[in-house]
Amino acid sequence: MKLLKSLFLLSLVLVTFSTGALAIESPEQIRTRITNSPVTLVEEVMKLYAEADEISDYEMFNEYLNLLTFIEEKAVDQGVDKIHPDLVSNLADKLVSHGMRWISLIEHSEEEITSLMVHMKEPTLGVFLDQIDYKLKYVSVDYLFTNVPQNLLAMREFIETNYSKNHYLYDKSLVIASELAEKVLGQSVFLTISQYDTWLVHLLDETALVNEIYYQYGMLVSEGRDVLESMIQQNLSLGRHLSENIDVRHPVSRYYSDLLFETLRQALHYEIEISTESYRKSLEFLSPLDLDNYAEAFAALDVELSSSSLEKYIRLIEVTIQVLHVQGMLPQVGRLQNIAERQFAFSWLNLSDYEASYELIDSQNRVWKMILFRSQAGSFSLSLSRIDGPHIFFNEVRYSFEDQVFYAQTQRVNERQDFLEFRLDRHLINVNIPFSFDGATQLNGQVLSPLPKAPQLTRLFTGELEGTYSGRLEVAQGVFWEVELSLFKVGGDLKGRIINKNGSEEIALVGGFNRDEELFFLNPDSRDRHEIQQLRLFKAEDETALRFYTVNKDGFGNPSSLQKTGGLQ
Repeated sequence: MKLLKSLFLLSLVLVTFSTGALAIESPEQIRTRITNSPVTLVEEVMKLYAEADEISDYEMFNEYLNLLTFIEEKAVDQGVDKIHPDLVSNLADKLVSHGMRWISLIEHSEEEITSLMVHMKEPTLGVFLDQIDYKLKYVSVDYLFTNVPQNLLAMREFIETNYSKNHYLYDKSLVIASELAEKVLGQSVFLTISQYDTWLVHLLDETALVNEIYYQYGMLVSEGRDVLESMIQQNLSLGRHLSENIDVRHPVSRYYSDLLFETLRQALHYEIEISTESYRKSLEFLSPLDLDNYAEAFAALDVELSSSSLEKYIRLIEVTIQVLHVQGMLPQVGRLQNIAERQFAFSWLNLSDYEASYELIDSQNRVWKMILFRSQAGSFSLSLSRIDGPHIFFNEVRYSFEDQVFYAQTQRVNERQDFLEFRLDRHLINVNIPFSFDGATQLNGQVLSPLPKAPQLTRLFTGELEGTYSGRLEVAQGVFWEVELSLFKVGGDLKGRIINKNGSEEIALVGGFNRDEELFFLNPDSRDRHEIQQLRLFKAEDETALRFYTVNKDGFGNPSSLQKTGGLQ
């Protein structure tokens, strides 16, 4: 008997549950009922409003969401919208507030998300944003490359278009996207440039932007060559993003200026390609002050250029100059242009092994000698003389990008500055002298002899070189001096004096160094007055002797050994 009672009670419970589950009518039944009668439409809408909480899964919810469009059309056709203007919108808001629990920015498409949001009222939309924030806060980064970035962008654009006066909703959407972007970009070393760009558009919060710049800078200076290429591309994308979305007066410009310069330095050092357009966009973001500081840093950039990186360097300088021109920063243009002309001339002549003596012929068939040589760590000088004739020294060689010609000029205080132009084609050279030197305006010739290449130098710092040296030195073709060379430090600089023991000549010298701070050459204080254009270290034989040769107006002398005869007196 008890068993029968139990079965009867169980059947009642099952019937109750099944009846409750089926209390809400199907969309098809509702669609049939509201076809013609306004009264029926209102009744069905109110009934559905009351029963909306009985929707139990996303598929069921989606069916009723699709029914809304039909209800809206019928409400307009039957004039219900004029009598009860909020009837359908209240139903829609109730449905989506219940159904948004099944919405996922990971699984659902942009169209599905926006079709849901169009039915939300402002309070419901705020709850939806909070729910999205909660759901995504602890999601693994791996899941954030599905539909999430596109959905976040669609949500932000929807809010900006439809709720422009509600700053809370817009700011909330920005914060959610920005926090997720910061989370993803914090692993940027593992991201492709496409993945980086996809999330970068969401990084708009000031603190998040500064954090990203600091992160990128740290990665740039600490990671190996294998990840630098992707990091550099990301940094330029960041600059483009800032240029397009952030006011140039924003304080973040100052931070990005440092990052951009380090990006440039690393790219040139490791010969990594830089997108010209991305670089231009990055520069355009900088404020005038930061652009000025950047141009100064670029002008002072000290990097060894190869033949491939030289081309990149010049292209980037040209873009930088163009941006400076647009900003009206003409003094900075002039400084950077001077640096570019000197750097290109030095790098191209050095890489192409044009450090040599040249034999030239003028229109009167007179023979001239020209010596093209490194005179400082980052520049070339030029010496021009005629056999048994006048001699002139040009302090610095540059390259004119506009005229596509090398040019050299004298540097005399309170005197006229003369200059000449020359073009090089393999071993041939053509020289144009606009001011007419000793009746010559055009000279043509070829390489006579390259300057000797020094072996790998032993590291010799200034403190190890101080002392006096003596020996026989060829100072011109067939002309030898018995010399005493003194080397000494003044402050942090190495200076010297060379004396001809058999004559009255005495030449003051200034030391020049290569990038590793090893002695490379000694320059006279005035080349116009001396046979010697440069005293160049060829080899450090041991602790007691240095082997030098001279660069002179005839070319160069044979390397000679100078013995150390004493320390400083």
